[in-house]
Amino acid sequence: MYLEQLEADPKSLTAWIGLGLTIRKIGSSRASRGLLLYPELIRSTYDTIQRLGRDAPQPDKLAYWIGAPERYDIPPIYMTGAD
Repeated sequence: MYLEQLEADPKSLTAWIGLGLTIRKIGSSRASRGLLLYPELIRSTYDTIQRLGRDAPQPDKLAYWIGAPERYDIPPIYMTGAD
């Protein structure tokens, strides 16, 4: 359903978020996190690829690629000094 909506209107933020919710339900946590945390970034990247005349990847594949890393992939931040 959401993939068809994105084909018709790739700028629909509602469709990008709906796709994220659907993907979360079926199990791809990385793709769903990307869509739910960064829908504007994924939508913008998809739009830019199309405007450049390139074949845009499937929305779920792009979301997986951009998706937020797992918690253990994020390096720790160490604070030094006082602000």
